[in-house]
Amino acid sequence: MEKIFISYRYTGEEPKKLNILLNKLEKVLSKKGYEVFHSMKLEKYFIENNFSNEEIYRKCLEIQEGSDICLGLIKSGDESNGMKMEFEKAIEINQKYILAIKKELDFPEYRAEAEKIIEFNNLNHLCQLLEKEYF
Repeated sequence: MEKIFISYRYTGEEPKKLNILLNKLEKVLSKKGYEVFHSMKLEKYFIENNFSNEEIYRKCLEIQEGSDICLGLIKSGDESNGMKMEFEKAIEINQKYILAIKKELDFPEYRAEAEKIIEFNNLNHLCQLLEKEYF
């Protein structure tokens, strides 16, 4: 079973909405036989153990290294330091990097390095596309 690490922007996002989005993506990908990780799964653990942002990044990069695919999710034009680190890690370890990006967004540095680009209009559209895609 291949493992997918979902990279996404956390800072500035509404955690409850973000969790709903990530759980929907996980459900679609799990049905296709992938084991999915996103850092919201460890949110409670991070809070209970007073993890700093640096410690969270380090732990997530560790988990990413054990994954087969990094799925970068870009749904807004806002930058993300965490995503940038995860993107760089994917390149460093020669990990398959798939970019799921809202159609009207640019982010040329992510597009240039992606093995596959999935452009979507909204969450439902992305889920429909992921149901059909094989990485």
